Amino acid sequence: MNSKTYKIGFIGAGSIGTLFGGKIASNQSEKYKTEVILFGRKPHIDMVNRNGLRVEENGKVEKVSNIFGFTDIQSYQTFFKVLGLHNFDFLFLTTKAYDIEQSIKDYKMIIEKCKFFVLLQNGLGNEETARNYISDHKIIRALTTDGAFLKRPGLVIHTGEGLTQIGFPFSQSRVNDSKDYYKKWLYRLKEILLDSGFKTKQVDEIQTKCWEKIFVNIGINAFGALTRLENGKLLEIKNLKELMHKAIKEAYEIAKRKNVPLEKKDYTEAAYQVAQHTYNNKNSMLQDILQKKKTEIDYINGKIVEYAREMGKKVPINETLTYLIKGLEESWK
Repeated sequence: MNSKTYKIGFIGAGSIGTLFGGKIASNQSEKYKTEVILFGRKPHIDMVNRNGLRVEENGKVEKVSNIFGFTDIQSYQTFFKVLGLHNFDFLFLTTKAYDIEQSIKDYKMIIEKCKFFVLLQNGLGNEETARNYISDHKIIRALTTDGAFLKRPGLVIHTGEGLTQIGFPFSQSRVNDSKDYYKKWLYRLKEILLDSGFKTKQVDEIQTKCWEKIFVNIGINAFGALTRLENGKLLEIKNLKELMHKAIKEAYEIAKRKNVPLEKKDYTEAAYQVAQHTYNNKNSMLQDILQKKKTEIDYINGKIVEYAREMGKKVPINETLTYLIKGLEESWK
C-alpha cells in the first residue's frame, strides 16, 4: 500500500472541508501520494482552480497548487469522461448536517464507487441518515475540534488546532474475517491526517465520541451565535458560563437515559477547555448567523430536545437555545 496514490474528495468544501483538503494536498509524504478534489460553491472553486488554494496558519500563508475542484457532479463527469474513472479511496462529506440526504442523492454516482465515505460533520444521528443510502461497512465517522474560517474564495484560515477522531459507527455490520482489512484502511486514513498536520486518534467507540463532541457543541455553538462572542470570550461572563454548564448537563442526562457508554469525565470542563484553546475562533454556528445562513441547531441542541420529548423529559435550556436560534433564522427570511 505504501506506493499508492490516494484519491481523496470533499463534498461541500466550505471552511472545514477546504482546510482538510488543502492540508492533505500539501502533505509531501515519501510513503504515498495524494490527489485531492474539492466540490463546492462556484466563486470558491473558480478561485482555487485559477490561482490555487491559500491556507493561513499562525499568520503564515501557504499556497497549495496541486488541488482543484468542481461545482457539481455534472462538471466532474464531463471532465473525467475523457480521462476515465476517478474512484475515490476516501470521499468526505463536509456539508452542514441538514444537507446530508440531498448531498448523497446529488453525488450518488461517486459515493457508490468510493471505497470509504467519511462523514466529517457536527451533529447527532448523521450516520443513521447516511445508512439509508450507503452500505454500513463503508461509512466512517470523523469528528474534529479544529477550527476553520473561509475568509474569502480561495483563502481558508486554520483558526484553532484541535483533535480529530475517526472510527466505524457500524462495526457490528462487518464480517469478522474482514476486520483487519477495515482496520488497515482506517489506520491509513489516520496516517494521512497525521502527516497532514492534524492531531488524530483512531477510536473503536466513535458513537460515544459523537456524544462527547456534541457536549462541546452544546456548550459553545448556540451561546456564541446568540451573543456574537468568540469561543474564549464566552468563558469570561460568569452567568453565561453557568448556562453553558446547565445545557451540557441536560444533554448528559439524556445520553445516560439512552444508555450511551460514556466515560467518567467532566464534560463541562472539556467544553471550557475547547473554548479556551480556540479562544479567538468564531464557531460554525456563529459564522452561519453572521452570514444569515441556516444553522445546524436541529442536529445539536435540537436533537437533545427531540430525544427528550421521546422520553417525556424536559430540557429547558436546550429548548430555549433551539427556539432562539430558529427565531434568528426566521428573521432574515
